[in-house]
Amino acid sequence: MSNQPIQVAISNYTHSEKELGDWETLDVGKGTLFFRSQREALVLKDPQTDQRRGFYVDCSGNDSVNGYLRVAFRGLDKQLGFEGQKQAGFYIRNASGIPDVQVFVSSFNGAGVDEWYEVPDNFEDRTKGFWSREGWEMVVFRDPATEEEKGWYLNTDGGTVEVTFNGFDKGISTFHCKS
Repeated sequence: MSNQPIQVAISNYTHSEKELGDWETLDVGKGTLFFRSQREALVLKDPQTDQRRGFYVDCSGNDSVNGYLRVAFRGLDKQLGFEGQKQAGFYIRNASGIPDVQVFVSSFNGAGVDEWYEVPDNFEDRTKGFWSREGWEMVVFRDPATEEEKGWYLNTDGGTVEVTFNGFDKGISTFHCKS
């Protein structure tokens, strides 16, 4: 059941529209980006049962004109990731040149799913590579071909941390963006 897609719709209060937008299908492991700059209504629907669940989410960013909301669907029995510009967490990319590197981000602070996911090689597509977390978490990288692993204990400190994996022998580089 967790491999079935869901449908998602979001309001557009940002542009003074009072109606919910069109439904978009969201497959497991995929994300979609909505450009908004204030609080919006987000509704999820199971297309098979018509069961719905709604959220009122903040899409704004501090001193930002161009807000957004990213919705990532990892399965009905997994974390639904919401990410707006003000949300704390980790953007993670693989700059090591090692193909198919995976990452595991702990959920010590109660948010998220601590499972392995493939890491994108850049930060260009903000719909990929974001883990919503608050505070201190373990970020572990793995090469599935060799099973080599290496991890770091990192703090979001209420902001977003860009984490670049440079390789098992070269470590990581981080850039902290305070919200």
